[in-house]
Amino acid sequence: MSLSTSSLVFSPLTPASVEDVRALCADCFPLKYPDSWFKFVTSDKVYSMGAFSGDGRLVGMVVADVQRLSVLEGDIGPVLNSVQTDTTSMYILSLGVLTEYRHLGIGSYLVNSVLTHVSELKSCFLVYLHVLATNTQAIEFYRRLGFKEVCSISDYYHIQNRPAAGLVYCYYSNGGQPFQNNVCSYTRRYVLESVMCRWTTSLCGQLYSFLNMLFRKRSSF
Repeated sequence: MSLSTSSLVFSPLTPASVEDVRALCADCFPLKYPDSWFKFVTSDKVYSMGAFSGDGRLVGMVVADVQRLSVLEGDIGPVLNSVQTDTTSMYILSLGVLTEYRHLGIGSYLVNSVLTHVSELKSCFLVYLHVLATNTQAIEFYRRLGFKEVCSISDYYHIQNRPAAGLVYCYYSNGGQPFQNNVCSYTRRYVLESVMCRWTTSLCGQLYSFLNMLFRKRSSF
Protein backbone atom coordinates (compact mmCIF):
# COMPACT_ATOMS: atom_id res chain seq x y z
CA MET A 1 0.00 0.00 0.00
CA SER A 2 1.30 3.42 -0.93
CA LEU A 3 0.26 5.99 1.65
CA SER A 4 1.59 8.99 3.52
CA THR A 5 0.28 10.76 6.59
CA SER A 6 -0.66 13.69 4.34
CA SER A 7 -3.44 11.57 2.83
CA LEU A 8 -5.04 11.06 6.25
CA VAL A 9 -7.10 13.32 8.45
CA PHE A 10 -5.98 13.61 12.07
CA SER A 11 -8.49 14.76 14.66
CA PRO A 12 -9.49 13.99 18.27
CA LEU A 13 -11.79 11.08 18.97
CA THR A 14 -15.39 11.85 19.89
CA PRO A 15 -18.28 9.82 21.31
CA ALA A 16 -19.33 9.21 17.71
CA SER A 17 -16.07 7.25 17.25
CA VAL A 18 -16.91 4.50 19.78
CA GLU A 19 -17.70 1.77 17.25
CA ASP A 20 -14.67 2.69 15.13
CA VAL A 21 -12.45 2.46 18.22
CA ARG A 22 -14.01 -0.87 19.13
CA ALA A 23 -13.21 -2.28 15.66
CA LEU A 24 -9.65 -0.96 15.73
CA CYS A 25 -8.98 -2.46 19.17
CA ALA A 26 -10.31 -5.84 18.02
CA ASP A 27 -7.76 -5.76 15.19
CA CYS A 28 -4.81 -4.49 17.24
CA PHE A 29 -5.00 -5.91 20.75
CA PRO A 30 -5.41 -9.37 22.32
CA LEU A 31 -7.33 -7.77 25.20
CA LYS A 32 -11.03 -7.26 25.81
CA TYR A 33 -12.17 -3.87 27.07
CA PRO A 34 -15.43 -3.02 28.86
CA ASP A 35 -17.91 -0.62 27.30
CA SER A 36 -16.98 1.99 29.92
CA TRP A 37 -13.42 2.03 28.56
CA PHE A 38 -14.55 2.90 25.05
CA LYS A 39 -16.73 5.71 26.39
CA PHE A 40 -13.84 7.05 28.44
CA VAL A 41 -11.24 7.10 25.64
CA THR A 42 -13.63 8.91 23.28
CA SER A 43 -14.56 11.56 25.85
CA ASP A 44 -13.05 14.99 26.38
CA LYS A 45 -11.52 13.80 29.66
CA VAL A 46 -8.41 12.51 27.88
CA TYR A 47 -6.05 13.52 25.10
CA SER A 48 -6.78 11.58 21.92
CA MET A 49 -5.86 11.69 18.27
CA GLY A 50 -7.32 9.56 15.51
CA ALA A 51 -6.02 8.93 12.00
CA PHE A 52 -8.88 8.72 9.51
CA SER A 53 -8.68 7.56 5.90
CA GLY A 54 -10.33 9.45 3.05
CA ASP A 55 -13.57 7.52 3.49
CA GLY A 56 -13.70 8.34 7.21
CA ARG A 57 -12.41 4.99 8.46
CA LEU A 58 -10.42 5.07 11.71
CA VAL A 59 -7.07 3.47 10.88
CA GLY A 60 -5.02 4.53 13.90
CA MET A 61 -5.40 6.20 17.28
CA VAL A 62 -3.57 7.23 20.41
CA VAL A 63 -5.14 7.99 23.78
CA ALA A 64 -3.30 9.53 26.74
CA ASP A 65 -4.29 10.78 30.16
CA VAL A 66 -2.66 13.34 32.48
CA GLN A 67 -2.14 11.76 35.90
CA ARG A 68 -0.51 12.56 39.19
CA LEU A 69 3.06 11.29 39.22
CA SER A 70 2.24 9.38 42.40
CA VAL A 71 0.04 7.00 40.38
CA LEU A 72 3.12 5.64 38.63
CA GLU A 73 5.64 6.03 41.45
CA GLY A 74 3.28 4.35 43.88
CA ASP A 75 3.52 1.23 41.72
CA ILE A 76 7.18 1.11 40.72
CA GLY A 77 9.05 3.66 42.86
CA PRO A 78 10.71 6.96 41.92
CA VAL A 79 11.21 7.69 38.23
CA LEU A 80 12.03 11.41 38.26
CA ASN A 81 15.21 12.84 39.75
CA SER A 82 13.49 16.03 40.85
CA VAL A 83 9.82 16.88 41.37
CA GLN A 84 7.61 19.82 42.16
CA THR A 85 4.42 19.84 44.19
CA ASP A 86 2.31 19.96 41.02
CA THR A 87 4.35 17.49 38.96
CA THR A 88 2.22 15.35 36.65
CA SER A 89 2.83 12.62 34.10
CA MET A 90 1.15 11.64 30.84
CA TYR A 91 0.10 8.02 30.53
CA ILE A 92 -0.39 6.60 27.03
CA LEU A 93 -3.34 4.28 27.56
CA SER A 94 -3.57 3.03 24.02
CA LEU A 95 -1.82 3.23 20.66
CA GLY A 96 -3.03 1.19 17.71
CA VAL A 97 -2.85 1.14 13.94
CA LEU A 98 -4.79 -1.24 11.70
CA THR A 99 -2.65 -4.09 10.38
CA GLU A 100 -2.75 -2.98 6.74
CA TYR A 101 -1.74 0.58 7.67
CA ARG A 102 1.34 -0.25 9.75
CA HIS A 103 4.94 0.68 8.89
CA LEU A 104 3.76 3.85 7.18
CA GLY A 105 4.69 6.34 9.90
CA ILE A 106 1.19 6.67 11.36
CA GLY A 107 2.16 5.34 14.81
CA SER A 108 5.13 7.70 15.03
CA TYR A 109 2.94 10.64 14.01
CA LEU A 110 0.39 9.79 16.72
CA VAL A 111 2.95 9.37 19.51
CA ASN A 112 4.72 12.58 18.49
CA SER A 113 1.39 14.39 18.73
CA VAL A 114 1.29 13.35 22.39
CA LEU A 115 4.87 14.50 22.96
CA THR A 116 4.09 17.85 21.35
CA HIS A 117 1.05 18.25 23.55
CA VAL A 118 3.09 17.41 26.66
CA SER A 119 5.73 20.00 25.75
CA GLU A 120 3.02 22.62 26.39
CA LEU A 121 2.22 21.21 29.85
CA LYS A 122 5.05 22.71 31.87
CA SER A 123 4.38 20.68 35.02
CA CYS A 124 4.46 17.39 33.07
CA PHE A 125 7.96 15.90 33.00
CA LEU A 126 7.23 12.36 31.98
CA VAL A 127 5.32 10.31 29.41
CA TYR A 128 4.99 6.62 30.16
CA LEU A 129 3.29 3.48 28.92
CA HIS A 130 3.11 -0.26 29.41
CA VAL A 131 4.03 -2.75 26.72
CA LEU A 132 3.88 -6.52 26.58
CA ALA A 133 7.36 -7.86 27.35
CA THR A 134 7.22 -10.23 24.36
CA ASN A 135 6.12 -7.54 21.88
CA THR A 136 9.58 -6.91 20.42
CA GLN A 137 8.30 -4.82 17.50
CA ALA A 138 6.50 -2.39 19.80
CA ILE A 139 9.50 -2.22 22.13
CA GLU A 140 11.83 -1.33 19.25
CA PHE A 141 9.30 1.23 18.02
CA TYR A 142 9.20 3.05 21.36
CA ARG A 143 12.96 2.94 21.69
CA ARG A 144 13.34 4.66 18.32
CA LEU A 145 11.10 7.45 19.59
CA GLY A 146 13.30 8.01 22.64
CA PHE A 147 11.45 5.97 25.28
CA LYS A 148 13.56 4.08 27.80
CA GLU A 149 12.74 0.95 29.76
CA VAL A 150 12.32 1.63 33.48
CA CYS A 151 11.20 -1.68 34.92
CA SER A 152 9.41 -4.96 34.37
CA ILE A 153 6.14 -5.93 36.06
CA SER A 154 5.43 -9.64 36.24
CA ASP A 155 1.84 -10.71 35.52
CA TYR A 156 0.85 -7.17 34.50
CA TYR A 157 -1.26 -8.47 31.61
CA HIS A 158 -3.76 -11.31 31.52
CA ILE A 159 -4.23 -12.58 27.99
CA GLN A 160 -6.66 -15.42 27.45
CA ASN A 161 -6.59 -16.02 31.21
CA ARG A 162 -2.82 -16.35 31.20
CA PRO A 163 -0.53 -13.89 33.04
CA ALA A 164 2.10 -12.09 31.01
CA ALA A 165 4.87 -9.68 32.00
CA GLY A 166 4.73 -6.01 31.07
CA LEU A 167 7.45 -3.39 30.70
CA VAL A 168 7.23 0.27 31.70
CA TYR A 169 8.76 2.67 29.18
CA CYS A 170 9.27 6.37 29.90
CA TYR A 171 10.00 9.47 27.86
CA TYR A 172 11.35 12.44 29.82
CA SER A 173 10.05 15.86 28.75
CA ASN A 174 10.33 19.52 29.74
CA GLY A 175 13.73 18.99 31.34
CA GLY A 176 12.76 15.96 33.41
CA GLN A 177 15.61 13.61 34.27
CA PRO A 178 15.56 9.91 35.24
CA PHE A 179 15.88 9.11 38.93
CA GLN A 180 19.40 8.05 39.84
CA ASN A 181 19.53 5.27 42.40
CA ASN A 182 22.09 6.91 44.67
CA VAL A 183 22.32 8.83 47.95
CA CYS A 184 22.21 12.26 46.29
CA SER A 185 18.97 11.48 44.46
CA TYR A 186 17.26 10.05 47.52
CA THR A 187 18.39 13.06 49.59
CA ARG A 188 17.03 15.48 46.99
CA ARG A 189 13.69 13.72 46.58
CA TYR A 190 12.92 12.76 50.15
CA VAL A 191 14.71 15.41 52.21
CA LEU A 192 15.38 18.62 50.28
CA GLU A 193 12.16 18.40 48.26
CA SER A 194 9.97 16.98 50.99
CA VAL A 195 6.82 18.85 52.03
CA MET A 196 8.22 19.44 55.50
CA CYS A 197 11.44 20.89 54.13
CA ARG A 198 9.55 23.22 51.79
CA TRP A 199 7.26 24.31 54.62
CA THR A 200 10.25 24.96 56.90
CA THR A 201 12.06 26.91 54.19
CA SER A 202 8.97 29.02 53.55
CA LEU A 203 8.49 29.70 57.27
CA CYS A 204 12.14 30.68 57.70
CA GLY A 205 11.87 33.01 54.73
CA GLN A 206 8.80 34.71 56.19
CA LEU A 207 10.46 35.00 59.60
CA TYR A 208 13.58 36.51 58.02
CA SER A 209 11.48 39.05 56.11
CA PHE A 210 9.62 40.00 59.29
CA LEU A 211 12.80 40.44 61.35
CA ASN A 212 14.46 42.38 58.53
CA MET A 213 11.47 44.74 58.31
CA LEU A 214 11.44 45.16 62.12
CA PHE A 215 15.17 45.97 62.15
CA ARG A 216 14.75 48.62 59.44
CA LYS A 217 11.91 50.26 61.36
CA ARG A 218 13.97 50.46 64.54
CA SER A 219 16.96 51.83 62.62
CA SER A 220 14.83 54.66 61.30
CA PHE A 221 14.14 56.07 64.80
